Amino acid sequence: MTPAQRTLKAFTAGDHFPGIPLITIKVNGSAPSSALASARLRFQKHGTSTVVELLSSNGKISIQSNANWQLTVPKQAVPGLTAGRWNWNLETTSAAGVVETYLAGNQNVFEDV
Repeated sequence: MTPAQRTLKAFTAGDHFPGIPLITIKVNGSAPSSALASARLRFQKHGTSTVVELLSSNGKISIQSNANWQLTVPKQAVPGLTAGRWNWNLETTSAAGVVETYLAGNQNVFEDV
């Protein structure tokens, strides 16, 4: 499956990551059949090997409904997101152990002056 593409709201390095409001994942109009078990938001700085991750297992991603595949990423400090262009993807794992990437895109972080 090709992930849906989305550009996240830009912010300034040192400020809080603005978060992502409610995300509801649907495939062919319905939530996947097996409940959402975990999620990982992975950022990779464009042209580098620098990676920053936010995980549901440590509370950086909040699963609102496992059965309905709803989650949010709250506004939060993410010190590793330095100025530059970042690529990101949201990887999910179902209760059945199926790993899928449904969303991906870009994130711009502006230089702090």
